Amino acid sequence: MTVSGWPLAAGVIVLISASLSVGCGELRPSDPSATSSSGAAAADSRPLTTTELPIAPANPPASIALVTRMLKRGSADALDRGVKIYAAVSTNGWNRAAQVNGGEQLRMWSTAKAVTATSALTTAAKKGEQPSIEIAEAMRDAIQRSENCRQRRVVLWLQELAGGPSGAADAVRSTLASAGIDDVDVPQTAATPDAECIDYLNASSATNPLGPSLLLGTAKWTAVGASRFSLGLAAGSFGDAGRRVYRLMQLPKLRSREQKDPTAYTAAVDWGAGKAMAGLKPAYKSGWGGVEQRSFIAGQIVALRVSGVDYGVAVFGAPSTQPANDDPGKTAVPAAVENLLELLAPVLAP
Repeated sequence: MTVSGWPLAAGVIVLISASLSVGCGELRPSDPSATSSSGAAAADSRPLTTTELPIAPANPPASIALVTRMLKRGSADALDRGVKIYAAVSTNGWNRAAQVNGGEQLRMWSTAKAVTATSALTTAAKKGEQPSIEIAEAMRDAIQRSENCRQRRVVLWLQELAGGPSGAADAVRSTLASAGIDDVDVPQTAATPDAECIDYLNASSATNPLGPSLLLGTAKWTAVGASRFSLGLAAGSFGDAGRRVYRLMQLPKLRSREQKDPTAYTAAVDWGAGKAMAGLKPAYKSGWGGVEQRSFIAGQIVALRVSGVDYGVAVFGAPSTQPANDDPGKTAVPAAVENLLELLAPVLAP
């Protein structure tokens, strides 16, 4: 994939939430799909007893000052590796995001696959539709394996649902706007598929399998915006669509079957959050690209839920020296991202 501007940085988004469950006095991880209400309790006017009072979260949000300090420390460490960091952390407990270079526009690259899936599932739900097995598998492989032909199939489905590329772009903007992201640049440019996708697409049920589809990986957002999107996934703000995408992002990463040359992509499949936050069951998606524009970046979006607090974290890194091809493994970005996430993990999930 490609980028314009500064050698933009690797994207990582981390989301965290959990809630307390009553029973044997123990903490249990929460699921943002779990909501409850009691009409009887609402109608009951008697005073609440001690045991009926709402349970407070296990922990308040981490100190924004401490999180900012870790971001700055990780950024300084990255500079020693020749990597510029763009990062942000959001949580509902703060009135702003903690960030380092968090306001600069960055291309989404393959992190757009999570945004695309969320937008497509949301649009389908509004029309009373569910993804077919074919679409569900394409969504899974686009996120778990980062396969571009499967991503194109999901984009084609979104375009079918939304009435074309323009409607699909509006659907993506609407998804991001619902998370408070208004500084996104979604391109209207659509392109026909690469040769390696033709057989797969022709075998699909797409209405126009070889028709032009939006290049959503070239959409731009900021690290702050990316962290807000991730926070929305963690907090369940996108409803069933977001919960489904969150679960897909938690799957162990696998290598793309589209990558025929093993030397073209040398990074570990679980680089970044997969290594730095393995014990926290992260839901994450990597993205990388930009060599053609001399602006390579690599990064991730990650989701975590811990101790009653929801977090969205975005981390992007740009190497000072361009790699020969779009391969994070040929740069110091994975190590820089992992180091920053290792600094954040004990602060966000003490």
